Amino acid sequence: MEMTSTDSSRPGLGRPDSSTPRRVLDVASLLQQLPPGGPAPFRIETPELYELLTYGDGLPAGYRRLGLGSWNRGDDLLRTVMTYLAQRAFAIHRLPWHHDRSCTERSRDGDDGAEQRAFDFLRDAPRLERACADLRRLQAHTQAILAAKGATHVRLRRGLVDVERTGSPGQRGVRLSGYATRTATLATLAQRLQRPHFDMPVDVLTSWSSGGYSQYDVVIEHEVPIGAVLCFSAALASWAVNAPTPALESGEWVVLNRAIDGRLRLSASCVVKCALELPSMTKWSKKTLLTELAQLSQVYGPAASMYRDGHYGAFGRLPLAARLRRAWGALTQAPL
Repeated sequence: MEMTSTDSSRPGLGRPDSSTPRRVLDVASLLQQLPPGGPAPFRIETPELYELLTYGDGLPAGYRRLGLGSWNRGDDLLRTVMTYLAQRAFAIHRLPWHHDRSCTERSRDGDDGAEQRAFDFLRDAPRLERACADLRRLQAHTQAILAAKGATHVRLRRGLVDVERTGSPGQRGVRLSGYATRTATLATLAQRLQRPHFDMPVDVLTSWSSGGYSQYDVVIEHEVPIGAVLCFSAALASWAVNAPTPALESGEWVVLNRAIDGRLRLSASCVVKCALELPSMTKWSKKTLLTELAQLSQVYGPAASMYRDGHYGAFGRLPLAARLRRAWGALTQAPL
């Protein structure tokens, strides 16, 4: 366990009392003690939630699958359903225009019947409520494990890329989102302005890890309040007998963002890896730095999505028209 400063996280992210000293969990020592010496892994009771969150190993032969994929292998439709479940289970209410992109844009045309199956499940109140209750029990189990260690936070990492795969499995498209560049640029701007942190729009549910992500262009590190942790792989049981693999991807941590504006406060030094070419900013005036910071920190409209369409690359890599629009926006503070 590592002692650090008192907590300064944003409200809505499972924040403990601000006077409580921050105690960061040693994930390696936690995993060494599970399951021996600790609580047994949590067993999800509802087949729908088990199918959506895990790999689905051990589901009964007679169970009619939703067919939306799983948390680690699903597309936007899967994330839409999981996000709806989390918001309903934990009474998470976003401000208008601050919803996750997956909840505001349709990702499929419905020809394969996936959307209809999703809606049939979400309209079935008893099944839906059982799944939501399971989610709450899952988090309570997770919280009990982490609280027993006396932790207030856990240090996790998340990998970011600018090119996102979209669409259904086997028919995936590509979207240039710029989320990785946007995050790394905001961190650099905050450092140049000598600010300790910056705010970034983040989905209701996100994947984190205690390591890994070496293949990603940008990797960030964050001390996540334990109240924001929904679950982690080692604490989740598989339905399969003598399962050779975990129910959830090994090392996976699923984190909740309860903030009503969808923003997560990150340290200016959160970027631990950046393989992208960013503007140097060394000759930028304070006014230019502040203007750029304000524009990239927008939290409503299209900018609220963590996968905002539009690439935040270095000026030299943008088309002339885009560079002119960006320069005009910096001068007038007009939206891009």
